[in-house]
Amino acid sequence: AMSMRSTQPGLCARCYKPTNNKCARCLSRFYCGKLCSDKDWELGHKHACGQPEPPAVEAGPDRPDVMLFDPKQIAAWMKVESSVKPVGLANLGNTCYANSALQCLMHTPAFAHYLTSPHVTCPCAGQLNMCIFCATLAFAREYSTTEKPLRPVPMVKSVEMLSSELVVGRQEDSQHYFTALIDGIRACSQPRLVANAAVRESDALCQIFGGKTCSQLFCPSCRHSSASFESFFLLSLEILPHTDTLSDMLEAFTCPERLAKANAIECSGCHKRVRAMKQLSVYSAPNILCVLLKRFRLGFAGKINKPIEFPLVLDLKHFITRGSPDAGKNTQYDLYAVLVHLDVFNISAFGHYVACVKIAGQWFVADDATIEPINESSVLQSRPYMLFYKRRDPVSCDTPVASEAQLAELQAQSGGENPLDSFRRAWKAELGLAEEGTASSAATAAVMRTASSDSVGDGTAAGPSKSGGSAVDASAGALCANNCGFYGKEDQMGMCSKCFKERHPELAAAAAVERAAKEKEKAEKERERQILAEVAKAKKARAAAAAAA
Repeated sequence: AMSMRSTQPGLCARCYKPTNNKCARCLSRFYCGKLCSDKDWELGHKHACGQPEPPAVEAGPDRPDVMLFDPKQIAAWMKVESSVKPVGLANLGNTCYANSALQCLMHTPAFAHYLTSPHVTCPCAGQLNMCIFCATLAFAREYSTTEKPLRPVPMVKSVEMLSSELVVGRQEDSQHYFTALIDGIRACSQPRLVANAAVRESDALCQIFGGKTCSQLFCPSCRHSSASFESFFLLSLEILPHTDTLSDMLEAFTCPERLAKANAIECSGCHKRVRAMKQLSVYSAPNILCVLLKRFRLGFAGKINKPIEFPLVLDLKHFITRGSPDAGKNTQYDLYAVLVHLDVFNISAFGHYVACVKIAGQWFVADDATIEPINESSVLQSRPYMLFYKRRDPVSCDTPVASEAQLAELQAQSGGENPLDSFRRAWKAELGLAEEGTASSAATAAVMRTASSDSVGDGTAAGPSKSGGSAVDASAGALCANNCGFYGKEDQMGMCSKCFKERHPELAAAAAVERAAKEKEKAEKERERQILAEVAKAKKARAAAAAAA
């Protein structure tokens, strides 16, 4: 049978109770009753019944010749238990999604040690204000040395830099923030652009969170197979009617599927048109396994609140690709953090996020600035949105770390450049400035001030326009009273936003608070309007149904 769940003759394939009842078609799987038989059928036996097991994968993905970060250091950090107690994080206005994700990340063993290590620095060396890696390093080091609640202002201010879909002050998805933050740190922490994918995926974050899935396609007639591989930081699992536990969800993820007749392919082994079998599995199990339970679907009341059982100790051995380096290895994981989304009436548009983290055997619940101990049984009874597991036997290898000369060679092969230079060039292109040496010194200075500041003035510099003419426009107003090269505004004493903030921080802060309050009020009114519209629509539909009856 192709199912990755282990079975024994005479034992039910689902609950392992003694039984003599067999599958009527293949006679190879045993069931104690119809309930277990139906569940096993839905979890893949309907495609695997009577089919041979897929052959072992012989050729895996390319392996790097050099590493961007020392794998032995990551393995050593994985074995060091975190002793940092959870610190409360102030809610800065609908920021519980970020606070809960940060709590889980700050208690991720290797990741926390990586951020607080004195040997880890950002390649930009502080030249880019609002660099997400610099902000995360500063936040992690402050988090590990204080006992008072923190205001994660830099981590929230960087939200819109991480993704265009994230908006400060709006309720967002914690999983979206988590993924964008990891991607942002990776982009900022790599000093050079590397075209070699295997080397590029050997940085610290890939070694901590990164795993690979294998998609295997094989012919049931001649057993010829092919495999493709995909990297992941977050394993997304569907909640289906027949999945009641995390193990069920993993089985549904890795269950075989027979392609439909319309999708039949020509086998390159027997040269026949066949309905091939397709199966997903975990090829490389990560050091930190982050699991997303997909609880949100389209619709006003689209939250799936079905309870899912999850273990304190998870073993992936039944879901590992045959022939992979992890096959036969210890793939047990210990649960250390749970992220929960709380809602009302299954409404998916809004709610509240909290995190549960385990420190030295004790569980704590982090609800923004409030930290309280919680029983392990209460954690296991929660309805998680994300689960965080750490591997008991960390992954390591003897591949050497790349030297500066090797990095330079890899960069030359890729035709890449330093991200800092790319950042500066992008700003010049955005403002219509010529290449280095031809733009006016005042305009170039304005661009570089913009690239290294918290805010970018009013977004209009006094320099050549994109059309080649003068950028000075009567409608744009006068130049900044501080002579910085940007245009000023009357309500800011003739200064641009940046200079006004520097010269009059109290007035600028008050104006920012007022703007934020107006935006929040506007967003709340819009949300209220949407809810009322949905309620009215539901009432209308109910009345129509009653009239029809």
